[in-house]
Amino acid sequence: MDKLFHMIGNDKRALILDQFLLPFNLHRYENYFNDHIKVVVVERDPRDVFLLNKYVHIASGESVPYPTDVVHFASTTNGCVKAKNFSIIQIFCA
Repeated sequence: MDKLFHMIGNDKRALILDQFLLPFNLHRYENYFNDHIKVVVVERDPRDVFLLNKYVHIASGESVPYPTDVVHFASTTNGCVKAKNFSIIQIFCA
């Protein structure tokens, strides 16, 4: 990724990427970036995410990355919590 940013002339400035990696895959950022990367994760209440996916995004024809079955969703989000890297700054918002 550093080579790509250098090619587009963005090797010295800040670059903000939205949803580049899902929060439970953040350990992978080390494969793509040098030591100068800063990661900020803004997490939403899982209940809010479930309701939006099930009743808003699906209804409008959008695809969603999480299950819309409540039991499957709960097991998926519990697995994500266990896989977290707690050395990364996280911001929780409702």
